[in-house]
Amino acid sequence: MKHLRELATNAPTRRQALAGLAGLVLAAGGAAWWRCRDSLRHAERRIAGASEVVETRFGQLEYAIRGAGPDILMIHGTGGGFDQGLGMSEPLVSKGYRVIAPSRFGYLRSDFPADPSSENQADAFADLLDHLGIERLAVASGSAGALSAIQFALRHPHRCSALLLLVPAANVEGRDPVRMTATQEFLVEHVLGSDEAFWAMRRLAPRALVRALLATDPTLL
Repeated sequence: MKHLRELATNAPTRRQALAGLAGLVLAAGGAAWWRCRDSLRHAERRIAGASEVVETRFGQLEYAIRGAGPDILMIHGTGGGFDQGLGMSEPLVSKGYRVIAPSRFGYLRSDFPADPSSENQADAFADLLDHLGIERLAVASGSAGALSAIQFALRHPHRCSALLLLVPAANVEGRDPVRMTATQEFLVEHVLGSDEAFWAMRRLAPRALVRALLATDPTLL
């Protein structure tokens, strides 16, 4: 009986502790959500008005232009739109090049067509060049942008004066494709499709994110 009385006496204390813990978790979650939304709003303000949109045969395509001089098409990777392309090419702008940085299908203000293949993306880039009156230029890309950059060079060779692939996310012909680990598959399927999840991963496990998505030792970056 004494043991039962002790359990009954301690029960409210346990409930209070659990309630307090739940409150802390909810408060921390709410604070994290607010910080995430604030970061996203800041990012939206940062790029607002910095780009234009052109109509292509695949829908709207967003792009931005910086600098003056010989033209370079800079195609971004997984982690951003035209703004990432501009960030990657800042040294080129300072050295006297004009950078055309599009947002690939589905990024920012670019439409996501029914068939978002690399071939169609390359043809959309050709439409952009037609709009800008550019006949021929060098093409550079980073990571996942390499797929459409390669297709542009293959499908429009007369318009591609040079091709630069930076850490290309593309397989070499004749070799087995790289197989993703379970962690990489999870990140691609669940994290990359959510701004909130990607934001959280960048802050909670940035090294794991770099290692999984870029297949690169984080200490090298």
